[in-house]
Amino acid sequence: MKSLLLFLLLLPSLVMAVAADPQTYLTKLSKSIKGIPPTLAERQALEKLSSASDIDTYMKGRISEYLQSPSFELKFKDKIDELFRFTAEKSTESQYFAGHSSYDYLVQDLIHNNQSWDQLLLNKKYKVNSNDSVRYRYSLTELDFYHMLTNQVPAIPDAATTLSEQIHRYDHGSVSDTLLNFNFDDSDLRMAGVLTTPRFLTRYVDTALNKNRRRASAVFRVFLCDSMVPAIPAKTEDSEKTDFNVLFPGNNQSHGAGMDPGAMGNADLHGAQADCRACHYKLDPMGQTFALSAGAMSPFPSPGALTFKSMISLKDINMPVAGVGELAKNITQQDDYVHCQVKHFWDWYVGTDAPMNQKMENDLAQKFNEVGRRPKDFISYLVSLDIFKERPQILSEAQILARRVVPIFKNCNSCHQLPTKDDMNGMDTWDLTEMPYGNTPEDKTKAIRKISKALGVGAGNLKQKMPPPDSTYKLSDDDYLLLKRWIEKGAPDFTGMPQVTQ
Repeated sequence: MKSLLLFLLLLPSLVMAVAADPQTYLTKLSKSIKGIPPTLAERQALEKLSSASDIDTYMKGRISEYLQSPSFELKFKDKIDELFRFTAEKSTESQYFAGHSSYDYLVQDLIHNNQSWDQLLLNKKYKVNSNDSVRYRYSLTELDFYHMLTNQVPAIPDAATTLSEQIHRYDHGSVSDTLLNFNFDDSDLRMAGVLTTPRFLTRYVDTALNKNRRRASAVFRVFLCDSMVPAIPAKTEDSEKTDFNVLFPGNNQSHGAGMDPGAMGNADLHGAQADCRACHYKLDPMGQTFALSAGAMSPFPSPGALTFKSMISLKDINMPVAGVGELAKNITQQDDYVHCQVKHFWDWYVGTDAPMNQKMENDLAQKFNEVGRRPKDFISYLVSLDIFKERPQILSEAQILARRVVPIFKNCNSCHQLPTKDDMNGMDTWDLTEMPYGNTPEDKTKAIRKISKALGVGAGNLKQKMPPPDSTYKLSDDDYLLLKRWIEKGAPDFTGMPQVTQ
């Protein structure tokens, strides 16, 4: 018995995470939700409780109270700003609640009123400060921006209906800075929540060259977790000319495969090459929905399409839309959208280093829908999970490696979870995010060797086969090096234990 205990002590990677004590859990709750430690009074009240049921009730009360606090709203607003890669324009709570733009008011209302997360895309009601003096492109103010889109006189609220308006009026000492409401019909094809605010359109500026691809790329990244990078030509001594010819191939004698130089003339063929098409086949149709909008919104909707390969259903999605409003609605109806938003919340509250396998992701997506996609309700659920309550632990390099390869393998799962005649380990499906791979050393070795061979990593002159050449998903250099190091270390699982001994 003593030898067994000694053996376990010598294997720290086998020591599982321990549930946090109530005081540690309370601290984690307060810091995660509000960004500040719990008060002394809260700690003392918790110390007086002895039964598990009383402690559980107390914790639920703190979660509810924290989620209603101004500190949470401020902290959560920062997360959403960072998601859109917007530069912060505030430094104090009072400035935050005073609002700065229609985007800020939209997000504040969503958080404070616990609206469906879908309102980031579906909202068609905008608030603008009557004394707004901030000018966007072409010297437009936000009032100008929305006045150009409607013939109606903006509605003036009869009373301060939101906390942000109350604090705004209190800070200014009067109601002279009135918030004007610009309300568009729910069927308006031009309007799409955050996407049709000056903040978004001026953050992702359109040019004659990018043709709204930057805006489409931001939508894919935020709402479908599909991050894309440009396929930039290799640098050469004559790279300036090379770049010019790729962007304006009408000046070049060589054209993309299958292209008719005479028919295309000086047309912009940017994105015609195979590496470019991996992104442009989906970027360009979505970018078209913004086609008539530069710094100001067009008074007319622009048709386009939602086109991509679903990582959930494995189907090719190609949905023509009559405008950005219909595009936004269709996005919220995709399973990929739900799974993507779940990942954002997981990273924010559970942590990017916490492994989430495919089953957990599916269960969380179902829960996100069950709570009506309301952020406070979903956060309350996440911070009540055992994995959130676990006491923080120092991870070994092997454990960190295992966690870092999971996001890469989630992309592989879209194909490799399908049953095939060559299923390894005799399994009907194989979840690459679920480690270890099998119950016996033989099973694990067989699995890792198959992965190593497919990636072109290991002994001998192996050729990389995965992802296949026709796949829209490509491994970056960093991804490849990370997987190579993971395999060289014996493909450790989440406990840090190698699955293959060298």
